[in-house]
Amino acid sequence: MVDILVISHSCFVSVNRLIYRKLAALGWSVEIVIPKHMKFGNCIRTSEDDSPGDPKIHRLPLLEVHGRFRIYKGLLKLLNVLRPRIVFMDNDHASLLAWMLGDWARFHNSTLIVQTNDNLIKSLWTEISQRRITSALGILVIKLLSDLGNSNIRHIFAINSDGVKLLSKMGYAERVSLIPLGYDPNLFYSDHQTRLATREQLGLSKITIAYFGRIIPEKGLHLLIQSLAQLKHLEWQFLLDNFKAYDNSYYEQLKILIRENNLESRVVKFDASHKEMPAYINAADIVVVPSLSTPNFKEQYGRVAVEAMACGRLVIASNSGALPEVIGDGGVIIPENNQSSLVNALSQALQDVEFRQNIADLAVKRAINHLSIHRQRDLMAQLFFQILSLSTSNELT
Repeated sequence: MVDILVISHSCFVSVNRLIYRKLAALGWSVEIVIPKHMKFGNCIRTSEDDSPGDPKIHRLPLLEVHGRFRIYKGLLKLLNVLRPRIVFMDNDHASLLAWMLGDWARFHNSTLIVQTNDNLIKSLWTEISQRRITSALGILVIKLLSDLGNSNIRHIFAINSDGVKLLSKMGYAERVSLIPLGYDPNLFYSDHQTRLATREQLGLSKITIAYFGRIIPEKGLHLLIQSLAQLKHLEWQFLLDNFKAYDNSYYEQLKILIRENNLESRVVKFDASHKEMPAYINAADIVVVPSLSTPNFKEQYGRVAVEAMACGRLVIASNSGALPEVIGDGGVIIPENNQSSLVNALSQALQDVEFRQNIADLAVKRAINHLSIHRQRDLMAQLFFQILSLSTSNELT
């Protein structure tokens, strides 16, 4: 029997296993189930190798259908062998997998706890009235799956306030906690020597504006490039991940936008793994997160913003989704999809060194005190302990 069996698609990537390495280091008996392979676009990738300190990992075939209907081949057999006291599912609560795990937990004196990133609160009638029939059907499916699994889910961790509101409407009001997606303070911190070395390596000699997010329209990179085009009278360089994986039409549009605005000489590109990212974040002065909300997207958290804050960089972010609540006083929040606001914020940041430093100091404090992996670990461990203590007490009585 193990204390906690984690079921997690995200742990396909090693960095997302850090929280479970931390829990295991506290003495919890933890094992993890991850997909053996996952499909990304047109590619099928193999899960990343074990890292030092990882709990035991079980790589199972993932039967890919729609995201809410994914299941693992052989998972029930593994559950019956390990008999975990807690099943922790890092996936959608309104899913076939949650329903299946909840049923198993109920019949085997176990406890199902879920962590979800959901934050889109949609009205069925609004979707129908605006003739978004596919979206309306999706809402009905989510409601059905949520209702089926509700009674068997003991507690849910949400990573943003919209998620808490959404889950409360679904009947989980007394069983929801807000939790950060903790960053690693051992990786992300202000490092002056690394900053100097990386800037020299990249040829960065001016104030550096950086973008580290994904290359998709919802992330608003086109808006940032258009804003930079209005600031050519100031001295700056633009640091951008090469993003070889994002060879799509949007990336092609961005390259054209850079060329048409004569910004090529200002752009510095790099390639980096997640472990190498702290060096490039430290090399920057200003990190921009210009995300744009759509009917099907708004920022769920903003991990890049938090990592930049921890490194003492000035973060300028839009007010999409969870970004304002995560960043707090540790950055500059502007209205989303508002180019003039972004231009003004960048202009002030480029010309006011004291302003950049004051905000950066607040950012480091906020990151350390509220957003680190240690904060996430402590909140999770506290709940796990309470649940197992209560279960033991009930067994004795």
